[in-house]
Amino acid sequence: MFIRKLMMHIIQKMKVALLVCLFGTFSAANEAKCSKQGYGGPNCTFECPSNCMFPSENDTDTCNYTTGECLHGCNQGYAGQNCSVECPQNCAPSGNSGDELCSATFTQCLFGCNEGFYGPNCTNYCTDKDSNCKRCTENDGNSGVVCNECSKNFYRGSGKCIQCSYWCQKLPSPSPQCRENDGYCNYGCKNSRFGFKCGSRCSNTCESSCHRDSGKCDGCKYTSYCGPTCEIACQDGCALQQCNQSCDCIKGCNIDRWGRKCVNQCSENCFRPQDVDSRICNHSDGTCLYGCKNNKYWGDECDVSCSDGCLNGTCQQESGNCTVGCTSKTVHGLRCDTVCSENCLNGTCERADGYCDDGCNIGSYGERCDITCNRNCISGKCKRENGFCDNGCEAGNYGDQCDLGCSYKCLNNRCKRTDGNCTDGCISGYEGPFCEKVDEANIIYYYIEETSVVNKTLVGVAVSAWLLLLVVLAVKVIRRRYHIKRKETANEERIPPVRDQYECMTSQREQRDTADAANYEVLAHEGERTVERSSYENFENSRV
Repeated sequence: MFIRKLMMHIIQKMKVALLVCLFGTFSAANEAKCSKQGYGGPNCTFECPSNCMFPSENDTDTCNYTTGECLHGCNQGYAGQNCSVECPQNCAPSGNSGDELCSATFTQCLFGCNEGFYGPNCTNYCTDKDSNCKRCTENDGNSGVVCNECSKNFYRGSGKCIQCSYWCQKLPSPSPQCRENDGYCNYGCKNSRFGFKCGSRCSNTCESSCHRDSGKCDGCKYTSYCGPTCEIACQDGCALQQCNQSCDCIKGCNIDRWGRKCVNQCSENCFRPQDVDSRICNHSDGTCLYGCKNNKYWGDECDVSCSDGCLNGTCQQESGNCTVGCTSKTVHGLRCDTVCSENCLNGTCERADGYCDDGCNIGSYGERCDITCNRNCISGKCKRENGFCDNGCEAGNYGDQCDLGCSYKCLNNRCKRTDGNCTDGCISGYEGPFCEKVDEANIIYYYIEETSVVNKTLVGVAVSAWLLLLVVLAVKVIRRRYHIKRKETANEERIPPVRDQYECMTSQREQRDTADAANYEVLAHEGERTVERSSYENFENSRV
């Protein structure tokens, strides 16, 4: 079985090889090359179409002798399998010599049209639509023709050729007057014109021409106009209304104007001389040349009114100082613009320095009565010159201005005004002119006495506390003795009394009574010392 399959496979392979061999022999015979140019076939007996492109040196066959198909393309201007279709004359070349220029079926140009023609077959002239169009194309859907290139001195605008502007400068040059794509004038504008296409006219007040792009004049024709385009009239303040192109006055300002361009009016407060041709203010800074009108204003430009305090309302131009004086004595200063101190008696003062000429109100002193007397002065009165209290000091103070306090050790808190010596003596426990020395002999008495005088409430509390302590101690002693007595009575009832025991107990009881009495005296003495110490400390604290 296996051998049979193997034999059948070998037979099939042999059949295929035989067919390939026979077919190859037939093809080789059928495609035999011809060495004669313009002919084909084994014996070069078949003449190829005349418009077939000749082969190269190494490939002499021109066409297929069976079908007549040109093997190397068509000569320029022909198309189709046998190169029998003639293309329209105005088809544009492709750049490759073997390319067909048109469709063999519709004879439409494949690579556009030569210059000056349009349409699918390039049979229409661009000049038929626009006499100045050198190259054009047809829009989609045959909706119109768009010019792609215009003749010299024409430019493209909205798909049409428009002549360069008449105002474009013309030069003896082969170059066009304007750019072909947008109409910009290549060599500038004719005289008195400006703009992209020189379509704008220079101002008629320009001296000659103007800048090609901005229209700015190269100079102004008239001195009464200024500005970039010489269309602004000179300021009325310019003398003879003459200015340069920057609008600066050439001959200065009129008599009532000032500034570089003479736009500023002299102050209406400047004094005007009788000569009507005289200048009123400086033309550079506006300073009034003849002072201020009615002398009621001051400053370089007389723009500040004299102070209301000036008598007759007049003042100096340079400083504003009142020329005559002040309207009343309630103001002072060179300009009479400062009110006298409110502490001046009658509210009046000297103009020069504000000195209160009638004196000061009670409670104040100083040249301008602007210093307050010390509050420790009796009745608040003091001398104007130095603030010394007129009527002495309030109790507890001394010194010229009563600004020093008497020593707290002075009795009744009184001392001599001149030097602070205690006038009524010292409190207990101290001595000396200022009570600065300690009197050791009376210091304890002083403390107790002063405590009772200074703070009766504290003494009362201390005494009450001392009495309460004595009562508590007495109660404790009585209760203790009562309990002891009950205990002894109970013992006597349980145990028959023995003389020796009785005597012993009696002796012990006497000893206890003596000890209780001694303890009571000690506690009472300690209470007195505690009260005395507490009173001393409270008094010292109150003094501090």
